[in-house]
Amino acid sequence: SIESATVSQMGELDKGKHMKNFNELWPYPQEINISGQFETPQTIQVVGDLCVIHYEEDLRQIGKVKLSDNSDGYRIELKIDPTISKPEGYAIKLSNSQATITGADEAGLDYSLQTFLQLLASFQKHGHWSELEIRDWPAYRKRCFMVDMGRSCFSLSMLKRIVRILMRLKMNQLHLHLFDDELCGLRFNGLPFGSENPFAIRIEELAELVDYAAGTLLEERDDEEGPGVAEEFDFDEKVVEEMDKNSEE
Repeated sequence: SIESATVSQMGELDKGKHMKNFNELWPYPQEINISGQFETPQTIQVVGDLCVIHYEEDLRQIGKVKLSDNSDGYRIELKIDPTISKPEGYAIKLSNSQATITGADEAGLDYSLQTFLQLLASFQKHGHWSELEIRDWPAYRKRCFMVDMGRSCFSLSMLKRIVRILMRLKMNQLHLHLFDDELCGLRFNGLPFGSENPFAIRIEELAELVDYAAGTLLEERDDEEGPGVAEEFDFDEKVVEEMDKNSEE
């Protein structure tokens, strides 16, 4: 069995060794306690009040697990527990008999499932599952990544891929720097802006990206600016419609 250890209570050398065993976890959990190991379940049964259909493909392809509705499968219970004090926080408990995956809210439950997928990838390397408990929460409320569309080309498919990567890393904001002196990453109807950029996205594609990001709990941040001056604002579909209307005028 694996010696029990809690990250918050370990020395730096032990912590480094502990993290090496689970280097697939990113960001690394605030607290993790490993108490043993058990054989990889043959099938798993996911239960709870929340629908996890969009995770089925991930569980099969990333986790290499076989899903079953049979009650004989390894039981994984998903639930939201508002008593978890940290916003977007979550807890995972794995034992040889069942697993409990709990989020403080919808975002916390989503992040807990991302961590569970990372654990499954690690378990494949070790050849067994670990008995463990994890408590985690974001260190920062805003975890943002900026895409500079004013200095490089980004297609809609590439932007969607970035959204998926950010979701895996539990980041919650994507800042689009839409244009600058060098390039315009947004194409306006009836205007030359963006015509120099073959990958500039149209207004309706920007709206599509906003919807796509919303489906991953990612907040979209965009800037409306003149050269050298940026004013950040929350981007929503009303803004998209207004920009499109203005460009036609």
